[in-house]
Amino acid sequence: MRFVWDDSLEYVNFYGICIGGVHKNKVATYSGLTFNFGMGNRPLQGAAKDSISINGINFSLAMTSVAGTINGFSFGGFWGNEAN
Repeated sequence: MRFVWDDSLEYVNFYGICIGGVHKNKVATYSGLTFNFGMGNRPLQGAAKDSISINGINFSLAMTSVAGTINGFSFGGFWGNEAN
Protein backbone atom coordinates (compact mmCIF):
# COMPACT_ATOMS: atom_id res chain seq x y z
CA MET A 1 0.00 0.00 0.00
CA ARG A 2 1.32 3.43 -0.93
CA PHE A 3 0.17 6.88 0.29
CA VAL A 4 1.41 10.02 -1.51
CA TRP A 5 0.23 13.60 -2.00
CA ASP A 6 2.35 15.08 -4.81
CA ASP A 7 3.87 12.10 -6.60
CA SER A 8 6.57 13.23 -9.03
CA LEU A 9 9.06 10.35 -8.75
CA GLU A 10 10.47 9.14 -12.05
CA TYR A 11 10.49 5.47 -13.05
CA VAL A 12 7.85 4.08 -10.69
CA ASN A 13 6.74 0.47 -11.09
CA PHE A 14 4.08 -0.11 -8.42
CA TYR A 15 1.87 -3.12 -7.67
CA GLY A 16 -0.91 -2.90 -5.09
CA ILE A 17 -3.15 -0.15 -3.72
CA CYS A 18 -2.07 3.47 -4.15
CA ILE A 19 -3.93 6.40 -2.58
CA GLY A 20 -2.61 9.75 -3.72
CA GLY A 21 -3.24 13.38 -4.50
CA VAL A 22 -1.68 14.12 -7.88
CA HIS A 23 0.43 11.66 -9.89
CA LYS A 24 2.74 13.47 -12.31
CA ASN A 25 5.45 10.87 -12.86
CA LYS A 26 7.54 11.11 -16.03
CA VAL A 27 7.58 7.30 -16.48
CA ALA A 28 5.46 5.03 -14.30
CA THR A 29 3.37 1.86 -14.27
CA TYR A 30 0.62 1.34 -11.73
CA SER A 31 -0.80 -2.17 -11.48
CA GLY A 32 -3.63 -2.78 -9.08
CA LEU A 33 -5.97 -0.19 -7.58
CA THR A 34 -5.36 3.58 -7.53
CA PHE A 35 -7.42 6.36 -5.94
CA ASN A 36 -6.30 9.92 -6.66
CA PHE A 37 -7.28 13.50 -7.39
CA GLY A 38 -5.55 13.52 -10.77
CA MET A 39 -3.21 11.36 -12.82
CA GLY A 40 -0.95 12.91 -15.45
CA ASN A 41 -1.03 16.50 -16.67
CA ARG A 42 -4.26 18.43 -17.01
CA PRO A 43 -5.91 18.58 -20.46
CA LEU A 44 -5.69 22.39 -20.24
CA GLN A 45 -1.90 22.03 -20.60
CA GLY A 46 -2.22 20.44 -24.03
CA ALA A 47 -1.43 16.84 -24.96
CA ALA A 48 -0.50 14.35 -22.27
CA LYS A 49 3.25 14.21 -21.63
CA ASP A 50 3.56 11.95 -18.58
CA SER A 51 4.23 8.36 -19.69
CA ILE A 52 2.05 6.65 -17.10
CA SER A 53 0.48 3.25 -17.73
CA ILE A 54 -2.43 1.96 -15.68
CA ASN A 55 -3.06 -1.77 -15.42
CA GLY A 56 -6.06 -2.47 -13.23
CA ILE A 57 -8.56 -0.06 -11.73
CA ASN A 58 -8.10 3.72 -11.46
CA PHE A 59 -10.44 6.24 -9.83
CA SER A 60 -9.53 9.91 -10.39
CA LEU A 61 -11.61 12.73 -8.93
CA ALA A 62 -10.58 15.35 -11.53
CA MET A 63 -8.98 13.68 -14.57
CA THR A 64 -6.74 11.00 -16.04
CA SER A 65 -4.50 12.27 -18.85
CA VAL A 66 -1.52 10.04 -19.64
CA ALA A 67 0.77 9.33 -22.59
CA GLY A 68 0.87 5.63 -21.67
CA THR A 69 -1.88 3.03 -21.79
CA ILE A 70 -4.93 2.26 -19.71
CA ASN A 71 -5.54 -1.50 -19.45
CA GLY A 72 -8.54 -2.16 -17.26
CA PHE A 73 -11.10 0.27 -15.82
CA SER A 74 -10.47 3.98 -15.33
CA PHE A 75 -12.87 6.62 -14.06
CA GLY A 76 -11.50 10.01 -15.11
CA GLY A 77 -13.75 12.32 -13.09
CA PHE A 78 -14.54 15.86 -14.21
CA TRP A 79 -12.32 16.02 -17.32
CA GLY A 80 -12.50 12.32 -18.16
CA ASN A 81 -9.85 9.95 -19.51
CA GLU A 82 -7.20 10.58 -22.14
CA ALA A 83 -4.49 8.12 -23.13
CA ASN A 84 -2.18 8.41 -26.15
